[in-house]
Amino acid sequence: MRGSIRTKVAGKVYELRVALGRDPVTGRYRQKSVTVRGSRAEAQRALRRLLEEVDDGQHRAVEGGSRSFGELLDEWLTHKAAADRSPTTIARYRSVIQWQLKPALGSVALERLETKLFDDLYRSLAAELEPASIRKAHVVARAALDRAVRWGWIRRNPARTAEPPPVRVHHVQPPDPEDVRRLILAAERHDPLFAVFLRVAAATGARRGELCALRWSDVDLDGGRLTIERSIIVVDGGVREAPTKTHNRRLIALDPGTVACLRQHLDQQRDIAARCGSDPARDAFVFSRRPGGTHPLRPDNCTSSFERLRRTTGLSGFSLKDATRHLAATRLIAAGVDVRTVAGRLGHSRASTTLDVYSHWLPGRDREAASVLGQLLDGSEEPSSGGSSKSSARKA
Repeated sequence: MRGSIRTKVAGKVYELRVALGRDPVTGRYRQKSVTVRGSRAEAQRALRRLLEEVDDGQHRAVEGGSRSFGELLDEWLTHKAAADRSPTTIARYRSVIQWQLKPALGSVALERLETKLFDDLYRSLAAELEPASIRKAHVVARAALDRAVRWGWIRRNPARTAEPPPVRVHHVQPPDPEDVRRLILAAERHDPLFAVFLRVAAATGARRGELCALRWSDVDLDGGRLTIERSIIVVDGGVREAPTKTHNRRLIALDPGTVACLRQHLDQQRDIAARCGSDPARDAFVFSRRPGGTHPLRPDNCTSSFERLRRTTGLSGFSLKDATRHLAATRLIAAGVDVRTVAGRLGHSRASTTLDVYSHWLPGRDREAASVLGQLLDGSEEPSSGGSSKSSARKA
């Protein structure tokens, strides 16, 4: 590698140039240029330092490039786990790495990875996986290679220019509220605890893991609200408490019917605990099959209970999430509740997330908005704030 010094102002300003060789993608020659101020001797010393920096950077890139893509994926997964990512997320990453990325590209050296290899991989996976699953593999590959760039193992990320298949927009279609009422009534006969779980889930739109983690200390029956600040997750066959998906704490108001349901449930838990010679502690789990509420329901068991209940009632075509979280969100939006409030109840960190999932429920509200504005302009409706429409129009 060679460097040069070009005089811009004799004895004062010099331009240093260092050749970097051909770009591996475009084939064009590259160079690094730096302007320094001072004497020519100082410029020469600066050039030597610049050459050492460039040589060191290329050495690191070559050293990292000799590693395989599989080795990078293992290092990246360890890095993510150390960064306190949730065990559920880590397990999902590990599955993608094990079943999609490593079998095809795990043995390829980083320096030999090309965009076309990823395009070919995504095309081959299309025969067995849905586009959404292929996109997950793309997200993991891109993130791992981005980290390799930051570590100085490679100069560029070939997965960034790869094209996974487009994901079709899935429009949420929750069941009719009457079907959910049928499920709750059926659960009251066969599994009263799960009936309360379904009622609270549909009334709040909370995630199943969040409700499993709910303790009586989180519930204010007199104030008609509950606090959600943790979740139950399944790990290695067991369960543990973890922060919510967005790591945020939120308050959710409860309707009188749900409050009454929870009061009755608390009385029943106290009766069961008393017959067993104990009493539920203030931090007992709201949804527990153990006397005293010492252990929470498992989220996966809640899903299984729902599937059995749905089959016994002869219903089909929707999931636990459809019947609770999606039902709550879509009905609130259809009723005209603003999106920020809906996002707050659901625990979305941004209202835009709520819009991305439920935007197809907004056209009906938009038609109502058009009708309201048309009536105002035609003078056929009095403004709700009082006063004549004409005077309001003049003020506007």
